[in-house]
Amino acid sequence: MLEFILGLTSDIISNSTSLSKKDKDTVHNEVTYALNQTRTHIRNTRQGNTDQPSSHLSNVWQRTGRRLRQIGHTEVQGLADTIEQKSKYWSDPTDYDLQNLDQYEMRLTQVESKLNELCS
Repeated sequence: MLEFILGLTSDIISNSTSLSKKDKDTVHNEVTYALNQTRTHIRNTRQGNTDQPSSHLSNVWQRTGRRLRQIGHTEVQGLADTIEQKSKYWSDPTDYDLQNLDQYEMRLTQVESKLNELCS
């Protein structure tokens, strides 16, 4: 009986830590879209090391965060936290410094690394 209960517990834990294909696709598609929109904006507007605010990007990242919040997975929720910070960042980049970018792990390369870890 104990083995049966342990087996069920193990199944529940492994199912809660893995993402379904549908959820992986959602995470990948949403975050990739936001990353691509951001790269385009930066390429067209960055002056030196200064980003220009963008209501469009703020909305894109906010929408992405909302979509990820619908997925009940701990690591996805952590990524959604980062994405919500990115939404705030694009409203007013001057409110953030390099330390904030690292603290929230919101550099594009960091977000992309988290995405790859979740969707691989």
